[in-house]
Amino acid sequence: MNEWLKRELMAALAMGILTAGTTDTAFAQSAGKVIKERRALMKSNGKSFKVIKAFLKSGKGSAADVQKAAMTLASNGGKIPGLYPKGTSSTDGVGKTRAKPAIWAKWADFEAAAGKLKAAGGNLAKVAAMGEAGAIKAAAGAIGKACGGCHKPFRGPKQKK
Repeated sequence: MNEWLKRELMAALAMGILTAGTTDTAFAQSAGKVIKERRALMKSNGKSFKVIKAFLKSGKGSAADVQKAAMTLASNGGKIPGLYPKGTSSTDGVGKTRAKPAIWAKWADFEAAAGKLKAAGGNLAKVAAMGEAGAIKAAAGAIGKACGGCHKPFRGPKQKK
């Protein structure tokens, strides 16, 4: 093999190795970013749920507050599937997440669960617009069921620090 061909092959091999490393690094960075985004979305859901719960339990806030919180939940429900690309589960080692691999094994069920949150949030927002506390309470139950319908099968236990 002539010297020029050896150099070209070595350069191609080195470029392949560098590119592979860059791709892994880029994925890890993008996976970390998407995990951070979905954690922020879930915290937003938690805050919205607290607004609804405070109205129902102690009358704090208003039906308009519940409506706003429910609209946030409905919007977030539609965003959830896009924040779970393959390779971002708790077993993939790409960041702090409780996402179980079952999400991708049962993707249709996961999408349906997110859709239930979207639908329940939309329904609660419509009901809250009418301002009737009893109807709000009845519609709010679907929010808890939607959250649990996703968390139970697809979210793992809290990780130790």
